[in-house]
Amino acid sequence: MWMLALVLNMFIAAEGGRGELGEGREHVRKGSVRWYYERAVAYYALERTGKATIELYKAVELDSSDAEVNFLLGSLLYGRGQWAEAVKYLEKVDVGNPIATVQLAESYVMLGDYRKALSRLEQLFKIMPLDEGLKQRLEVARLDLVAERSTEVLAEMLLEFISEVARVYELSEPVLEFLKGRGKLDPILVISYALEEDGSSKYIKEELHIRGGFGPVLLALLAREELARGHRQEALQYLEAAVRQLEHLGLSEAAGDFSTEEIRKLRGEGRR
Repeated sequence: MWMLALVLNMFIAAEGGRGELGEGREHVRKGSVRWYYERAVAYYALERTGKATIELYKAVELDSSDAEVNFLLGSLLYGRGQWAEAVKYLEKVDVGNPIATVQLAESYVMLGDYRKALSRLEQLFKIMPLDEGLKQRLEVARLDLVAERSTEVLAEMLLEFISEVARVYELSEPVLEFLKGRGKLDPILVISYALEEDGSSKYIKEELHIRGGFGPVLLALLAREELARGHRQEALQYLEAAVRQLEHLGLSEAAGDFSTEEIRKLRGEGRR
């Protein structure tokens, strides 16, 4: 509990004997890149990818270089098979993001640009450790490109290689630690990891700290983890903060999908 109390003290300001999360809403100005991005992340978490994409295009119009915006937008377009459009945004993401690099490499292959696909993977391998199996596969891929084998053979070979790279560098704690060490941890990677793995609260809290306490999806995930531990009051604080932030983003209708019923339940239990 002491670590939880320490983190809460970073975000909670006493208010009449009742704590309220210091959420950094003042830093997320309506109509800013961050405002559109946070709206997109909320829609993404609710699997409303069409709406998320619209918000991200609005953000890109304001700043086409924002790495977080480019990663999420590129990933959504990649997921739809819009390879050429996905490439425009994934190319702007740091090569050390293995998820973005794998998506970009596959997009290049689908567009027939095999040399670019292999080149991008080689840039990733210079940054991240490469196991012996991948080293051997990399040499084979290089030889096949030099030999200029048939298009079908090259595409099949590269897609198999990319699939193996994706397996080796799948989202995991070592990958998150590597990205954190480079200062390249992305909220979407943290959210994706938290949805699949328990015990991810340290990454969520670190990301929230970096983001000034603002991140309704991150807060909702924290609430879920605290609830699983039986920390109902902490879960309630995080859930209420998530709803306030969604309202700040103009997403009051989405707040209901982020466990408003659970908030009522927790409040009721707290009064007993």
